[in-house]
Amino acid sequence: TTITYADDPMLARIATARSRLQQSKKYVEVVAAQAFMMFDEEEDTGLAPKEMTRNQRISSFLNLCSTFLYMTNYYIVAPTSGRYADRLGSTEAMAGIIIGMTPNAALIATVLYGWWSNYSYRSAL
Repeated sequence: TTITYADDPMLARIATARSRLQQSKKYVEVVAAQAFMMFDEEEDTGLAPKEMTRNQRISSFLNLCSTFLYMTNYYIVAPTSGRYADRLGSTEAMAGIIIGMTPNAALIATVLYGWWSNYSYRSAL
């Protein structure tokens, strides 16, 4: 036996949703085509990339190092935090608090880094 749209209301709903999705896809394609036509490649927008200054390079490097160390924490420190808490003389349950403090430390570091970067861009280092 074959199940048709008339027999199963769920299939009818799926077909209706599929047709609405195709209509919205066509609408998005039309809007994207209009937006693409309005963009003129020959027009100079003045948004050419500029050379980074020394301060910008230092700040970018510090941000990259900070991100690297933060992500390294999840690969090295987090799996071994139970043993670390045990060696400190605490229980392994303390490892949850150690891991839980990571976002708080990141929040404090973000605020301090934001303050430092705002201050450093106002005057020379």
